[in-house]
Amino acid sequence: MEILKTIQTTGSSYYWDLDARFGSDRNRKCIDGKITGCGKCVGYCQFTGHPGFLTAELKAQHECTSKGCFYYIEKPSRVRDRRRTVPLQVDILSEAKKHISHMEGVKCLTVVNDCIDQWCLNYITITNDYSLIPTKDALENKFGCKIRLNRLPYAFDVCVQLILAD
Repeated sequence: MEILKTIQTTGSSYYWDLDARFGSDRNRKCIDGKITGCGKCVGYCQFTGHPGFLTAELKAQHECTSKGCFYYIEKPSRVRDRRRTVPLQVDILSEAKKHISHMEGVKCLTVVNDCIDQWCLNYITITNDYSLIPTKDALENKFGCKIRLNRLPYAFDVCVQLILAD
């Protein structure tokens, strides 16, 4: 039983390793040479004759599971824990506001969940005197997830109004 769990765990992490190595940011190259979105992929084939990602149609066409192909690696399902998302969102935003409290002309507005364990911190600024990279690094270390900074392209007047709103 322990060996089976080890194989399943290794297989799922191996898929994500292949995904990181061969996939671009959002697109994946399939075994037929076409490019598709990462959400449509259901597995990866390691066969040297046609390595690449598979959609459900390609998987059915090649009969990967019915043949018991050992080159095929199933994409593991990722289930988002909704109970963890909202409190973490609030915690990240409040911690970001604490980190930038000494910075004049900078304000963090929202934190949005991009995908599993990746958050986007939306902020505005009327100055280029401060870098939010140290804040991003501190948040990543504290919460153990990836943070992406997104400077919202608001006009100067709108930024000033939002910063002074509190």
